[in-house]
Amino acid sequence: MPISEPVHRSKADSVIYVNPHKRKPATALVSPNGREHRRIGSEQASKAERSISFEDVFQDGHATIKYIIVRFPAGEGPWYILRCDKHDLNFKNHPIKGAATHLGGKQHGRMSREPAVAIKYLGVKVLNCNKILAERNNVAALEALQKGHKHPITDIVGNEPQGDLISASFDKAPAQKTQGELRHTA
Repeated sequence: MPISEPVHRSKADSVIYVNPHKRKPATALVSPNGREHRRIGSEQASKAERSISFEDVFQDGHATIKYIIVRFPAGEGPWYILRCDKHDLNFKNHPIKGAATHLGGKQHGRMSREPAVAIKYLGVKVLNCNKILAERNNVAALEALQKGHKHPITDIVGNEPQGDLISASFDKAPAQKTQGELRHTA
């Protein structure tokens, strides 16, 4: 089994292990008109090889950042969390769909919205995970979301993030403007 080297991230994030032997060098290709182009996938291809242990994701239910764990392909494949490091986004509810929608936007050059592409570019494989552990994690993540737990988790609608933080007031009805003042409807 190849040795992985840790990529150290901020204190809020867990250590993510990357296999350096599978990385392709970031070489430039020169087109006939003399312009240099980066090799497609040189930076992003290594993202599909990222992995994290279930213990680092769940942290006994006390993880600062809550992730939804999904299986791809459904029913038979490995377990993943989806995250866009470039835009600091995590995806809730339907992570594969949200990640695919995000990749299809301008920020990523309107990439394919296929689920396999979302996994390839934004997926982090969760090691030592099974159906029971994934369900335990997902229940904790969704409960935290419903309680207004403040952590960076994003829902994508129309290819735009709907908020970087989930505030404690997300259950409140939207404000309505009436006769020059704002009023919350309850």
